Amino acid sequence: MTIFLAAFLAALVLTLLLTSVVRSLATRFGIVDVPDGVRRQHERPVPRIGGVAVGTAVLAVAVVALRAAGGAPALTGAQTTAWISGAVAVIALGLWDDLRGLSAYEKFAGQGLVSLIVFFGGIRPESIVLASGQALQIPIGVGLAAVTLWIVGITNAFNLIDGSDGVAAGSALFSSVGAAVLGVLTGHLAVAVIGLALTAAVLGFLYFNFPPASVFLGDSGSLFLGYQLGVLGLLVVGPSPALRSLAVPVALCGVPLLDMGLALVRRFLRRDRLFTGDRGHIHHRLRDLGYSPRMVVAIIAAASAAFVVLALASARARPEAAAACAVVLGLIVLRWIGRLGIPELLEVRRIASRGLRQRWVIANNVRIREAVVRLRGAQDSAAIAGALTHAFDSGEFEHVEITFEVPQPFLSLDAGPLQREGHAYRWAWTTKAAGVPGRGWEIRLPFAAEELGLSGQLSLWRSNAGQHLLTDLPLIAREVVPEIQHALSRLERGAAVADRRIPVRIERHGGVPTLVSSGSSEVEGGSVKQVAAMPLGSTARPTS
Repeated sequence: MTIFLAAFLAALVLTLLLTSVVRSLATRFGIVDVPDGVRRQHERPVPRIGGVAVGTAVLAVAVVALRAAGGAPALTGAQTTAWISGAVAVIALGLWDDLRGLSAYEKFAGQGLVSLIVFFGGIRPESIVLASGQALQIPIGVGLAAVTLWIVGITNAFNLIDGSDGVAAGSALFSSVGAAVLGVLTGHLAVAVIGLALTAAVLGFLYFNFPPASVFLGDSGSLFLGYQLGVLGLLVVGPSPALRSLAVPVALCGVPLLDMGLALVRRFLRRDRLFTGDRGHIHHRLRDLGYSPRMVVAIIAAASAAFVVLALASARARPEAAAACAVVLGLIVLRWIGRLGIPELLEVRRIASRGLRQRWVIANNVRIREAVVRLRGAQDSAAIAGALTHAFDSGEFEHVEITFEVPQPFLSLDAGPLQREGHAYRWAWTTKAAGVPGRGWEIRLPFAAEELGLSGQLSLWRSNAGQHLLTDLPLIAREVVPEIQHALSRLERGAAVADRRIPVRIERHGGVPTLVSSGSSEVEGGSVKQVAAMPLGSTARPTS
């Protein structure tokens, strides 16, 4: 207990001192993060290599404390060397990125080399104990791939979440507390000491990094935090972990891993490069929802604490209790993600919801196609109205309306359900339970027949915008609207012939006089050789 307390206080004090020194040096030499108004939204340039102070304090205090304890149970000399070497390498990698800049692939390569140091230093699982108690040996290739994926993944997870003051440090605070507690519970002194040193260092750094931050972790700090917690996770599970205990290190770093997973999914769905930065991370979404920087830190820290509780339950509780905790936390996380309003995930949910109601989609679209067939055979306005009523009687749209205009009034013989206002006509259909048109949203699909001077539109109203639309709008635009245009054009031609308004002429085809009307079928008959264009039904006089 004395060693634990001494390690904690020493790491806290040393971090406070070193961070103050590093901040001053970074400011003097211009190693600062300049705001750009997009991803970097802080108000003034801020020193960005605070991670050097955190890493130095943790390594110095942990090494001294372990030596004072007379060794590190369950941690060999090779493992100690690998842990220190990997930590120094990852700090150097991050510092180089802070100073000169590295591409994503160069950072991946460096992290891969660090994972090799860890693996061949003996910090790796060698077998897995199944539920039956049988130990399953892990092939070296599989083990190397797993350790590399874990170290690279958790390192980048903390690097990605470090986009707002105090967020990465706040999450790492509870993760390191959880690791220290697990070290005590499992009797792993090295894990407990390193975890306590990391906890104190992060706590000391938060004094400077809590919003508004006066110094940033930088890549040197975020990569170090991820690496350190990744190694602690491997040490916690040990060389022969039970199958269910593999979830412990994942739960310890649940929030950063969740944020990284969401980032990869978002970029994949958006067809962006997977390793390109953006403003869609959890902390960005919380800021966009109106939370202050301090509230963002509090929310993410609370979520991290919940994941740590799950990790402790997975390690010590009965399997049934751990599974229950995982289910409850999973439901809370899903609800929380939904509240973030991530656009890409909202689209996935919409598509999934539509997929679960495919029977309704098919039924609605079948009615649309049946209406198209009926429109093709419609010879009067009543038939057109009946076809459209059939198409939209599913209740998806609460109000349907057709309005159109023609150069001269027509349909005098068959107005039917059409309402005439001068040269304009209107047909409307409303469900019994419809809301007030215009209160929700409206879709307007225009149509026109230029040769007849006919132009109009099909309008669809829907007052409940919260439900998913199951009718295929492209199908309506592609199939229904053209058939409405054709049907109305047929009515106009027919009405124009009946009203005797269409110009005609008499032509001789093969010696047979033929009466030809513009835009209509040819009408055979007559005994006149040649007639100028004239209204249908008038008397023609021969010109010769």
